Amino acid sequence: WAPKYKYWPIGQGEVPARSYVMGDGGFIEDTGLPQMLQRKVKKVMLFLFSGPGSQISNTLDFCDLDQQIKQGKFDPTSFKPSGKLADSIYVLFGFGYDDGKWHKSHNAVFKQGDMFSLACGL
Repeated sequence: WAPKYKYWPIGQGEVPARSYVMGDGGFIEDTGLPQMLQRKVKKVMLFLFSGPGSQISNTLDFCDLDQQIKQGKFDPTSFKPSGKLADSIYVLFGFGYDDGKWHKSHNAVFKQGDMFSLACGL
């Protein structure tokens, strides 16, 4: 679903309103972090409200998984992050998806294994 609104383009004289599909970009990426990294921003502070069902799991030990990855005992590519961490975070680490509504399959900017260290510190 994407809302449609009528807007009047800036121009001279009378110009009829045209319909535009509107969105805040959240259908593709929520944080703006990839764009900041692309622009080589030196420092970033990111605040994220993940909403119900997207909070970090309080039953999964990300610190233990991080150690297992470092020891070669756990393959991060086998991890299924849905329901364990906000998708706004895990898609940045290569766990993207496209379910027909959300198109977040091309947002990876970090290595998958690095996500566990980040989640361990949350």
